Amino acid sequence: MRPLATHSRIAGRPRAALAAAALLLAGVLALAIGARSAEGEPGDNVVFILTDDQALSELAVMPNTRALIGGAGVTFSRAYVPYPLCCPSRASMLTGEYMHNHGVRGNGGPLGGWTRFQPHEDDTIATAMQDDGYYTVHLGKYVNGYAIGPPNPLPVPEGWSEWYGKISEPDLYQNYSLIEMEFPGDDAELVFYGDQEQDYQSDVLGDKAVDFIDSATGAETPFMVNLWFNAPHSPYEPAPRHLFDLSGAALPKLQAFDEKDISDKPKWLRKQARKRLPKVLKGEIAAERRRRLEMMISVDEAV
Repeated sequence: MRPLATHSRIAGRPRAALAAAALLLAGVLALAIGARSAEGEPGDNVVFILTDDQALSELAVMPNTRALIGGAGVTFSRAYVPYPLCCPSRASMLTGEYMHNHGVRGNGGPLGGWTRFQPHEDDTIATAMQDDGYYTVHLGKYVNGYAIGPPNPLPVPEGWSEWYGKISEPDLYQNYSLIEMEFPGDDAELVFYGDQEQDYQSDVLGDKAVDFIDSATGAETPFMVNLWFNAPHSPYEPAPRHLFDLSGAALPKLQAFDEKDISDKPKWLRKQARKRLPKVLKGEIAAERRRRLEMMISVDEAV
């Protein structure tokens, strides 16, 4: 669906700016489908922001997210992840199905990963939203194993008007590649981002999302943007400008961390934990936790 407009992407009569600022649960996206009024008004815009392996406690360094989404939006106090593993959970977000229905049971192998998910790409939230008149944009991580190689031709899943998909490779935050399709129907290109500060992945994805939203605000065609970050997944690499920002910050002390008295724990655990963690290892763990928090500062800036 190529938008008929004079704007670079979408244009038309003025309409309300971003109505759904950000949604953190895929199931909520279904509410936007068919959200048009009886008078045929366009549905609300949707931005779906997803982070990877983020702990709830890491929201402490995200004031924008807490204020703009948490403070101005709705908090789901009883929200549940359908499956506690990356690729099956992403497949559920994209299809609205439980793992036992979509069949993606792991991050790779014959029962998991992108190859297992591909047969579902003709029936996802993207195809449903596009069928309902939405202009759809994906930025960032998709499902595990996406475009390893990468294959030729470069794959762009059905239902996406624009696509900036992170290919599966060891490097996540610098020296990585995106498969990019800037306009509907265009040939996809493999774009490499290096090791300069402006190449940091969270910044690149956030900037692309903001550029699109700025260009599309006021358009007649509603849009859905998936902004799916890798952060704070390992390797723990903050943006260069935020490295050591929290080097002196105190970390919360969890009662379960390096617990001295484990007599109430199962026998197998007591056998494995005869010695407490050495001081050096504790220091390394603390440094990793701080780097994770520093990574989330960049995500919060994008919000």
